[in-house]
Amino acid sequence: MQQPLKIVIFSSSCMCLPLVNMLQNKHLLVGVVVTFSTDPLANADTQQLVANLQAMSIPIASFSEEESLAAELDSWQANMGVVFNFPKRIPYQIVNYFAGDIFNIHASDLPNYRGSMPVYWQLRHNLDETKLTLHRLVQQFDSGDIGHQLSLPIHPFDNFQTLNMKVMQLAPQLANEFIELYKNQAIVWVPQRELTEYDYAAGRLTTEDLQLNWNNNTVDEYIGATKAGNPHHGGVSVTCAQGPFQILQLSKSEQPSYGAEPGTILLVDKFKGCVVAVKDGSVSLDVVASQSGYFSGYQYAIRHGIDAGVQLI
Repeated sequence: MQQPLKIVIFSSSCMCLPLVNMLQNKHLLVGVVVTFSTDPLANADTQQLVANLQAMSIPIASFSEEESLAAELDSWQANMGVVFNFPKRIPYQIVNYFAGDIFNIHASDLPNYRGSMPVYWQLRHNLDETKLTLHRLVQQFDSGDIGHQLSLPIHPFDNFQTLNMKVMQLAPQLANEFIELYKNQAIVWVPQRELTEYDYAAGRLTTEDLQLNWNNNTVDEYIGATKAGNPHHGGVSVTCAQGPFQILQLSKSEQPSYGAEPGTILLVDKFKGCVVAVKDGSVSLDVVASQSGYFSGYQYAIRHGIDAGVQLI
């Protein structure tokens, strides 16, 4: 006879709360393991998660030494783990504790976009669809056999925040369907295919990743970078004589560049916006941010005296 499932979630983000609610309502959740970060924004998210879990009277364990964590798992009688938005590697002692029944939820069609930032890089590359994947947790990141997947459409206007919200809302359905298959011993485990030159490693961002160049990057690359960077990574940074600002949203413009050097303001118009020449065309700055606040491109240009011919760097 199959033992009743007693599931532990490993997470440090409020993104897991719909998953927590689903498992709690099904009387499957025995606790949540959290870890704190040195990143102030991530740390605030974890603190909010802990406050929510405490309000729901859900047991919480801190991710620390393996022995103390294993003792906590013993007290919960945990027999399955689900990892979702957890920033640290799970040590092999804890993986072994679950005897193979510990799984990770990853926001890509693995093995493509393995890594800690799949949402960012898929937006950056202007994908129109991805998958939410549940796979076995093994020591090599994001490489375990796949147990279940759901399609996840990406809207042209999605940004980092909205796509993460979609992932958060879809995770309970993915986990619920997987659990039903697991109970019925109906899971068909699929080994991940070999990586190819077309697969992308979705690693953490570097300073260079966030620096685009009008001469080198295309319209599509600018659109992808602003979507992926909005709001948590500040979009795309630019400077001009009037000072630095961030582009949080832009769109393709039909304005001809007439051979103007990339980075040149082509037009400042109430209806067409603030239009800039790019390597392969032109873009309209839809939303920009500076120390003064948030503006449309047109508003920012008028407010700061930026006119056609000004060079952005």
